[in-house]
Amino acid sequence: MPLVSYDKPALTFEDQLDQLIRRGLVVEDRARALSVLERVSYYRLSAYWHPFRRPTESGVPSDDFVKGTSFDRAVVLYELDRELRVLFFDAIERVEIALRTAVTYALGHAFGAFAHMDAKNFESPRAFDHAEWLVALRKESERAKETFVEHYRQKYEGFPKLPIWMASELIAFGTLSKLFAMMPADQKSTIAKQWGFSAGDAESFIHALSHIRNICAHHGRLWNRVLGVRPKFPNGQGRWPEQIDNSRVYFLLYLLRHVTRTDERCDAWAMRLFDLLDRQASGILRAMGAPEDWRAHPLWSDVKAARL
Repeated sequence: MPLVSYDKPALTFEDQLDQLIRRGLVVEDRARALSVLERVSYYRLSAYWHPFRRPTESGVPSDDFVKGTSFDRAVVLYELDRELRVLFFDAIERVEIALRTAVTYALGHAFGAFAHMDAKNFESPRAFDHAEWLVALRKESERAKETFVEHYRQKYEGFPKLPIWMASELIAFGTLSKLFAMMPADQKSTIAKQWGFSAGDAESFIHALSHIRNICAHHGRLWNRVLGVRPKFPNGQGRWPEQIDNSRVYFLLYLLRHVTRTDERCDAWAMRLFDLLDRQASGILRAMGAPEDWRAHPLWSDVKAARL
């Protein structure tokens, strides 16, 4: 199909809403709908009414909506997604901080305060562009405004070179993921065992978390997304039901529950997830990749409400 020029004009909020109504979207409260469009934007909301577009004979979604689809239904989906991102951020924060601590501890005790500065301390320096990684770290150090960085700069020589326990606080999660992947195998295995994973399983999980964290940080659609980076099914003990789709976000929620299960706050997090998903229709849960009986699995069934 030949490419064409984009010539759609910018529409006012009133015109945007009128266009949706012409296409069959039910708007019960015009003033409220306009307020939502002004706060959220037509284009962002379009990801949430897209599932309700009427298919053509060829199966391609048309611009018109399935009869009875309401504007409020799309807004409910948008709010579900927003709450889901908050829950992901909560759990990922715990994993990320624990990982920073474990990586820093292992490298620092094995190779000293500046372990990260020497490519020989990593197993695959050719796959891990150590020089490029250091350039990125240098930039982070130079623009950092944290008190501990300023204190170090004023007291010690060698800045922007920082000890590993300081440097690890500045790097992005994606950079931390790469650092973990290139650690010596015995160190990776020791960290992974804390989660009941092999080193390879932990590497895959951390990579997938980094991807989902970026989606959340940019407020991207999450609930029915097909993941571009998919975590592997961890090996061992048959704990990972085969019916779970590892390309959907539920599988990451499942893994997050597993790795944070010993955290005293994890049951409260799980209860918030229950509250959110129990309000959703089965079709929404299927789009997330959750099986019908997802709460019956031992990882969820042992949640204690008293910990809220």
